[in-house]
Amino acid sequence: MARRGGAAAETLPVSYAPADFTPSRILPASKAVALSLIKVPKFVAEAWRSSPADATAGVLTEKNGKQTLIVRDPETGGPCYLDSICLSADRSVVLQRNGKHVLDIIAEINNRTNFQPKLDKRYQQVLHERHIAEDQSKSRGTVTEMRRDPGLDSLHTLFQFYTPKSSLSTDDTKRGGLESVSRAKAKQKRGVILDSDALKVKLFRLFEAAGAAGLQLKQIAAHTQQPLSYVKTLVEEIAEQRKRLSDRKAVYFLKQQYSVYSSEQF
Repeated sequence: MARRGGAAAETLPVSYAPADFTPSRILPASKAVALSLIKVPKFVAEAWRSSPADATAGVLTEKNGKQTLIVRDPETGGPCYLDSICLSADRSVVLQRNGKHVLDIIAEINNRTNFQPKLDKRYQQVLHERHIAEDQSKSRGTVTEMRRDPGLDSLHTLFQFYTPKSSLSTDDTKRGGLESVSRAKAKQKRGVILDSDALKVKLFRLFEAAGAAGLQLKQIAAHTQQPLSYVKTLVEEIAEQRKRLSDRKAVYFLKQQYSVYSSEQF
């Protein structure tokens, strides 16, 4: 059985603070006070506060590692079963402030338990009424999606339109056919956007073939058939821009950690 009162007059006033401190006094293991911290519903806490000292607060049972607290129901007067839904085995301490920057450890919390009533029909009705009373109209925000954007150039379009041929006249049909051909050519010219890893492999092969001559950014974009902005982003990750000794033209060379040529050849 659990009883309240008794040692209430000997309870020390405590306060809680962050654990970044140097204790001035730590109780030895023989004198340390072991506490069990429990959390109960509001109606149980109010009944315990209003009950006289040394009164029976409830009956704690344990079966198959599951703890159940039996208390008196304030409405019906019968038993109310509270199941433990959260058990914590970590060790904590109760601190008492001693001076401005010094804290004392006066007790240890061995376990924590959270008790809640069983979800019977009566308690479900209480929860339902509470949700209705607390329900408010709240504005819903959208989630901002963060992802890598390879960029678009003049060959790309954001929208594509399609008009059914059944609703076109003869002239519109001819014009629609020309537009379809132009869209097909643009799509063929545009090519498929490669994955960044696949494009880097292709860039390494191009730089290996170019050797000490280096490559211009436009040449790389023409060989890979990828958007210029996308190519520039990946090229700047693996290459750097320098001037060739032959014509002093600024071209890209692989960075030293990737290049098989020594810097004296440039």
